[in-house]
Amino acid sequence: MADLGTENRTSSNLQKATHAVGGFEIDLLRNFSVNIESYWKSFDQLVVVNRNKLNATDPNYTSEDGVAYGGDISLKV
Repeated sequence: MADLGTENRTSSNLQKATHAVGGFEIDLLRNFSVNIESYWKSFDQLVVVNRNKLNATDPNYTSEDGVAYGGDISLKV
């Protein structure tokens, strides 16, 4: 399998990612709490259909990478 835009072969056909998640919950009152969470995810190898394929000899699949991150705040009453 070749990397997008190169002729390099990937080390495996598996999709790979690294995750980190953290958070905490605070009970402010008897019936009121706050929950705060965050996450970060690094996609090291995503196997995708080769959208740039021009010739029959080009690979059908390539690999890409990316990052996703975000957070969540919830109030419970």
